Amino acid sequence: MKTLKLTAEHFDSNGNYIGTVDVSTHDGDIEIAANLGWTKFKSIWVSGCLIALAGSSIEAGGSIEAGWSIEAGGSIEAGGSIEAGGSIEAGGSIEAGLGIEAGLSITCTSMLFSKLRIFAGVCLWKLPSDDENTIRCGKVEAHSVHCKTIIETGLPEDQTDACIDKLTTGESL
Repeated sequence: MKTLKLTAEHFDSNGNYIGTVDVSTHDGDIEIAANLGWTKFKSIWVSGCLIALAGSSIEAGGSIEAGWSIEAGGSIEAGGSIEAGGSIEAGGSIEAGLGIEAGLSITCTSMLFSKLRIFAGVCLWKLPSDDENTIRCGKVEAHSVHCKTIIETGLPEDQTDACIDKLTTGESL
């Protein structure tokens, strides 16, 4: 499987993807370099893994989908859905305008938010372990959440007000 490595030269000064490879239908993995801040795409579909290294976050106006896992050192945000055949992990928040679906676990250190539903541990290729059927986050908010175990660790005090504002106004985190 081929890996597309995205560096600062693939993004404009606002973080918008300007590369020549169509990432909306990429057969392989995508790795986003460290310390790029928010990297912005129209939508992303990869057959393998989507990884943003430490200090980089992923944003898509549409959906984000990976055949295997989605990982970000920072946050993950999509105007549409976020879907992964494996796990979804973020060092910050995970936010979807529609739903979130992971074949295995979902983990983030901050807010996990979906306007619709969140599913974890729904893989069809094996019986997920208890750990693979778990959501771990600071706080989860969605219309409905489906997994075996939800572990909320709490939000840092400086994020609590921002999350409450988001929930009442519908604005982005």
